[in-house]
Amino acid sequence: MNAGTRDTSARETGLLERARSGDEDAFRRLVEPYRGELHAHCDRMLGSAHDADDALQDALLRAWRGLGRFEGRSSLRSWLYRIATNACLDLIARRPKRVIPIDHGPADDGGGDLGEPVTETIWVEPYADQALEEGLAAPEARYELRES
Repeated sequence: MNAGTRDTSARETGLLERARSGDEDAFRRLVEPYRGELHAHCDRMLGSAHDADDALQDALLRAWRGLGRFEGRSSLRSWLYRIATNACLDLIARRPKRVIPIDHGPADDGGGDLGEPVTETIWVEPYADQALEEGLAAPEARYELRES
């Protein structure tokens, strides 16, 4: 373990102890380095920046409430990712069923013009450009940005 890792670990340990005793500022400083990557993770799972905002807020609230149960057997980062993933899965479970375009119209007799096909999934929103520039988006999105 190098000195930088020990310093980070000691800093995290101190903030963790203060946050467990109810210091909201210490908790904010503890999770702030992970906020951007957690938001990108939620966005990838949910396909919506707005839903990612809600899931991240829920995840951080769950982390604040469950801080006393964090035993340190894993890193704080992986613990926060697990909470964020569970918050996203809960949000997905509460969503209404997505309607596929074929479910919208009556059956066709096969003789008419079908028109132009839908070429993209309409419920997936693009991720914010700032996150792309900071390297928080998926690798494919970063590649597209770099090539454009």
